[in-house]
Amino acid sequence: MKTISYNKTVKPILGRKKPVGWKVFQDPKYKSMMNFIHRNVMCNSLNYQIFFFVVTYSITSFFFYPSLWLYQSNNRHRQLDEAIKKENEYKRLKALEEEAEEDEE
Repeated sequence: MKTISYNKTVKPILGRKKPVGWKVFQDPKYKSMMNFIHRNVMCNSLNYQIFFFVVTYSITSFFFYPSLWLYQSNNRHRQLDEAIKKENEYKRLKALEEEAEEDEE
């Protein structure tokens, strides 16, 4: 039975490898900022609750307000202001018709 020759096989690299990650994450300023967040936000119950509220509110707002604007712009013809305009236009036309009938008599 034929097998793969030894020089064509993949040899495992033993020992610890170089850490994989973006250069930004290796920056000391980034590490100190993450330590600050961990110490002052994640380990403090009140600050964590405030942080959680801010994140959830902003994510909700990011999706809700554009959706609300889209809904309102697509249904502008159903709003109260439009109904009032149509009603006033109808009353004005009705008054003009009545005046025209009175002038004919």
